Amino acid sequence: MEKGRDKCIDSPTLRKEYIKEVLSKFVCERGIYDEEIVREKIDRILVFSQHIDIYCDNGREIVIEF
Repeated sequence: MEKGRDKCIDSPTLRKEYIKEVLSKFVCERGIYDEEIVREKIDRILVFSQHIDIYCDNGREIVIEF
């Protein structure tokens, strides 16, 4: 994510707070961001120009389109 942020400074998809909001809503319990839960449940996050793919450790895939 750090490399992408350097290349696309103004990209809303790479803003740290936006990613935290998405993870809070779709991954964390009660909609509250928790780094420990994210590290526990998420295998990887791929950010594309039109969507974000979140791959969970349990095999679940979450696709968020903008």
